[in-house]
Amino acid sequence: MGPAWEDPGFEDPGFEDPGVEDPGVEDPGFEDPGVEDPGVESQPDSGRPRREALRRAAFSGQGLRGEAIRVVMTKWGDRPHWAFDGLFLGEDRHGSWVGFRAGTRFARPGSEFVASDDHVTLAPVTGGFLATFWPDGGPESVYVDVSTPPTWDGAVLRAVDLDLDVVRRRDGSVLVDDEDEFAEHRVTFGYPGVVVAQARATCDHLLAVVRQGEAPFDHATPAAWLATLRALPPG
Repeated sequence: MGPAWEDPGFEDPGFEDPGVEDPGVEDPGFEDPGVEDPGVESQPDSGRPRREALRRAAFSGQGLRGEAIRVVMTKWGDRPHWAFDGLFLGEDRHGSWVGFRAGTRFARPGSEFVASDDHVTLAPVTGGFLATFWPDGGPESVYVDVSTPPTWDGAVLRAVDLDLDVVRRRDGSVLVDDEDEFAEHRVTFGYPGVVVAQARATCDHLLAVVRQGEAPFDHATPAAWLATLRALPPG
């Protein structure tokens, strides 16, 4: 059995600023880094202490920005899928940002590729998706994998891929991809009805906000985090 969830949207957790500005992105507004974030509390997360330490360090200059993390995506029923390494960049009101340098290897059973460009991925505070943003010249502008809500397990970011993808092409067109795969897997993998409904609702919501260019699906927000990645020392 995989997890089910309820909120497909983006929820502002209402952080207040500890006094260090996030480079070029909207002010997440931390008040006290020792106070638990109510916007995250509602999501069960066994890796939360690690996630909180990374978040605070990123904004307090303690040196954890740039720490290596692992992203592990599975298919329903704990079937292996994509796995790859990245660099923790920090958080804003939208969620956690992870960076991937050109040359990063992405692998899944039977397939692999090497990233041609630097790019960044958002794991949202709430909602079931992982959103990847490419610079000009990348393979796509935005590629959003509909998934179960991402969770942190230490320095590993985990999510179950639910097939549907929302893609913004280089020409600005926005489409939903892999609907045929979703229709097949809901039967062969046995998706519960609540998971099917939530994945569709999440996909519909993402399609609307990506088309509208609402943050974080604007240009400025991911561009600032891409600049953060490129400012890290070579590793």
